[in-house]
Amino acid sequence: MTTQPPLGRALAWSTVASGLSRVIGAVGGVFAAHALNPAGRGDLAVLVVLSAIGSIVSAAGLQFWITREVARTGSVAVGAAVALRHSLIVAGGFVALAVVAGPFLVGPVLPLNAYVATVASAATGSMALAALALPNGTRSMGVFAIAMTTSSAAYAIGVGALLVLGTGDVAAILWCGALGNLVSIAVVLRWFRLRTEPRDISRRERAAEWRRGLRFGLPGGIGELVLFGMLRVDLLVLAALRPAAEVGAYAIATSLTEMLWIIADASAHVALPTAADTNGQHAGTPLTAMFRVAMAVGVLSAVVLSLFARPIIDRLFGPGYAEGAAAVPYLALAAILGGGWKILSAEVMAGHGTRARLTSAGAGIVVMITADFVLIPSHGVRGAGMAAALGYFAAAALMVGVWSQTTGRSGRELLGLRRNDLAGLALRHGPEGART
Repeated sequence: MTTQPPLGRALAWSTVASGLSRVIGAVGGVFAAHALNPAGRGDLAVLVVLSAIGSIVSAAGLQFWITREVARTGSVAVGAAVALRHSLIVAGGFVALAVVAGPFLVGPVLPLNAYVATVASAATGSMALAALALPNGTRSMGVFAIAMTTSSAAYAIGVGALLVLGTGDVAAILWCGALGNLVSIAVVLRWFRLRTEPRDISRRERAAEWRRGLRFGLPGGIGELVLFGMLRVDLLVLAALRPAAEVGAYAIATSLTEMLWIIADASAHVALPTAADTNGQHAGTPLTAMFRVAMAVGVLSAVVLSLFARPIIDRLFGPGYAEGAAAVPYLALAAILGGGWKILSAEVMAGHGTRARLTSAGAGIVVMITADFVLIPSHGVRGAGMAAALGYFAAAALMVGVWSQTTGRSGRELLGLRRNDLAGLALRHGPEGART
């Protein structure tokens, strides 16, 4: 097996991917807001959510299995064959579903162009998840970063061009999202073609591995959908119980604190293939060091953001959204807990499947919704932030318990920053897990 690059280098590239894609995507969102009127922006938001749900559901968690399998075997051949098979099935399934559902939705619910664009965005999003799992599995995070960044750039440039030309509408912006997905797939295809390894996978083997991947990934895919719901359902509860102005202020606070997930997302992308490597039994210590570093950066960033939330919101979004600042400390805590959950769940998935990801996320969303109905009526946006923190605490606490049980290590090892943690990220894992 080839020597893996140091965790620090992989983490740096993964952070570039997570950070730049979020920032560039946010720029595209600003362009979209200016290209559309408020009603159109609302329609776009709904269709983007539906498209994201379609991508998550149709991916079925297979991306987790592909990443794990590639990391375990050191070969992308089987993973690529399964990704291609799944992409063809997804494409065919979306076309069939669109044709069947079209007569009921086109016209009374959606115009034809927006309907087709939403379907295309969902289908290509699912394909992109499967494709990106290939370089993720080999910890080729430079390729992963290029694919993620160029995807966001294609979207932002496309929407920017629509804004300049004055031709932007909801469907056209959705097509820009689909274009971004296709660009990321193209980057991965280019990388795959440059690799030299056997690729002759029989049809029977592709089908058998695809079914095995679905059995492994489906609970994690459902867990991913639950996690997506945790990011949105509190807005719905808040909208049902409080004035619309508070919902807008809370949405701004939520989008601001989600930036705290950049390091956690980057770490989770690295943790899964590292732990899944056949040398994964030797990766526990550096992975725990990476967790502690990510949490330390998260806590520091959360404190700074909480202290300056009010002036940041006033300056970037206007004083009309200032009420959202009251929720930022609680949402920042939720982001730290959720980020820790992501990293640990990635490590657990590598050796013990995706079921814990589903059960812990499910418990978290139940706690959050229950707390929402208790806290929002009396505390407004602050109460919604408190409920989010409680929900993510429940999910993280359960995942820590699973992590301790599966690794045989105490949860106390996850706390605090150690003197050698940064040095641990510079380690390579050779063929026998030795430090090199």
